Amino acid sequence: MVKKRVTSKFKQTRSTNTRQKIIDAAEHYFCQNGYYNSSVKKLAAAANVSIGSFYFYFKGKDELWIEVYRTQNERFVHTIVNSINKVEQYKKNRKSWLHEFIMDLLKTYGNSCKMRAEMKVLNYGNPKIAGQRALIKDQAMDCMMESFEHSPMMHDLKVKNPRIALSLTTDIMDSTYERITSAAQTEDKESIIEECCDAIYKYLLL
Repeated sequence: MVKKRVTSKFKQTRSTNTRQKIIDAAEHYFCQNGYYNSSVKKLAAAANVSIGSFYFYFKGKDELWIEVYRTQNERFVHTIVNSINKVEQYKKNRKSWLHEFIMDLLKTYGNSCKMRAEMKVLNYGNPKIAGQRALIKDQAMDCMMESFEHSPMMHDLKVKNPRIALSLTTDIMDSTYERITSAAQTEDKESIIEECCDAIYKYLLL
């Protein structure tokens, strides 16, 4: 009986590891090549698994795309919640705290510029992906707001609707990331980040 339980646990762990390996490989592939230049065959090869094994874990590339997006959002939420919890640093110097917060977020974006650009296109052209994306964003916002509402920052806000303000702030961050990673951008990256920091600070805080 004990041997059966150990064997079952090993199989579950191996299954979880294989699934995560596919997600990790897919994130790298999507960020490099995008959605439209991918296929189940290419994604399976990138993860070094058979096509049969791929379909054991995912119905197709759309489902995997959404799972990668979910993983990225979880990291994004973790970074925001971690920054919100730095209460003493916030109280000591709000501007310095905000700058570090923005830098941490920009690092969290990683090399996802191509994937994010194609997600915008898919949001209009693929209803299934658009619906899942909206659901994931709502869940992420709920998690962030839960932490935000228990933070002293809530009392320092000058906006009327913190949830909408947080959503707009993430939009500003998205635009900042896109600008500093754009091949066509000619402005100094540090200057762009500083302007982003000033804009968010003046918008959110008293």
